[in-house]
Amino acid sequence: MTPRRSTAGASSPTKDGAHVWLVSRTGRNHAARFREVADAIRRLPATSLILDGEVARFGKQLVSRFHLLHEETGELATPPVFVAFDCLWSRGRHLRQAPLGDRRLVLEREIRDDATVTVPARRLNADGLKAWQQVVERGYEGLVAKDERSHYVSGPTTSWLKVKVRHEGRFLVGGIVDHADEFGGLLVGERVGGALLYRGTVEWGFTGPRG
Repeated sequence: MTPRRSTAGASSPTKDGAHVWLVSRTGRNHAARFREVADAIRRLPATSLILDGEVARFGKQLVSRFHLLHEETGELATPPVFVAFDCLWSRGRHLRQAPLGDRRLVLEREIRDDATVTVPARRLNADGLKAWQQVVERGYEGLVAKDERSHYVSGPTTSWLKVKVRHEGRFLVGGIVDHADEFGGLLVGERVGGALLYRGTVEWGFTGPRG
């Protein structure tokens, strides 16, 4: 079990020699924006590497929050770090068909020399009920339960189950996300001290025609 976080900073870092790309799921390279993360991945021992994970900043409770990446809130937070979920390629070896448990071992081996900017995703208790208790107590967004025997699959899979903690609140809609003329979600914010602060993107739960 691993904590579930916002995918706003999701990326697939690719290292090929001295070249590093931090490619988001929309296809944009954010290596210049998160230069410290790109430099940390460049320093890793493997000459070729493809990881799966996300760039995040952690607040004072050591819980990642989406808005900390996108605005100056005055809150105490860590610099951007890369939280690695998986390893898809290492030193010329294709790992997508390897079991998750084996890929996790490779992941931990490849990033162990950098424990500050590039870190493995936290693992929760293997018992689902105990893991859920940890999620609630620590204020996580949810968890992702994964089959240790599963292969890596791009897109939906029954081997991984995302379970979210239900959070509710009142927010203002500030805009929409438009991906190649497709509706991608609503940008929402919250008024704090007279200012409108961005709080995230709502991508799910919509019904009816889009257009």
